[in-house]
Amino acid sequence: MSVMGLKIYAGRTFHLPTPPAMKPHLWVAMTEPDGTPEETVIVNLTTRHPNSDTTVILDSGDHRFIKHETVVNYADALFTKIVSVQNAIKNGLSSFDDDCSSALLERIQIGLLQSPFTPKKIKSHCKKCFGGF
Repeated sequence: MSVMGLKIYAGRTFHLPTPPAMKPHLWVAMTEPDGTPEETVIVNLTTRHPNSDTTVILDSGDHRFIKHETVVNYADALFTKIVSVQNAIKNGLSSFDDDCSSALLERIQIGLLQSPFTPKKIKSHCKKCFGGF
């Protein structure tokens, strides 16, 4: 895959195994890469359960991967190095999926700022990155 094919940007989605069961979840890049080494904030989407953070609830039609009621797991939001995601793709441990629409990305970004479960360091960084909202 070319370097351009491995580009990470806000709204790019990819599958990564998520602890503890290491089941692949869809992760969404929330911010444009920045820093040295370049990093982005990512969040994962997961099936809705009774104790889920319901700040943002998604359903089929919101993204081609979503087949049933799904939530954004803001508690697991994290900074990740761009090169780590690119290496996971190159090594077959991850794969890209369709990008989020701009409306979906904005909805998830607003939720990140509103959720009481988003780690404070992530929320603070994203407030600076998101700008207008």
